Amino acid sequence: VRWRNASNSTIRTDTIQRYTGPTGGWNLASAGLVAPAGATNVMVRLKADSLNATIYVDDLTFTRTGP
Repeated sequence: VRWRNASNSTIRTDTIQRYTGPTGGWNLASAGLVAPAGATNVMVRLKADSLNATIYVDDLTFTRTGP
């Protein structure tokens, strides 16, 4: 998760989950993150290196809390 300011400059990056091998099935990767001060937008990235498999992603959810 790359938190960015109004100029789209990255102000913080949070890693939700890191895998180093097969999971053997569905695996829940979850986090409760709070946007840092100055964040106006967020970019979510799924990065895979040396992948020789299929990745399935389901139910990506963002919820606003507070004012």
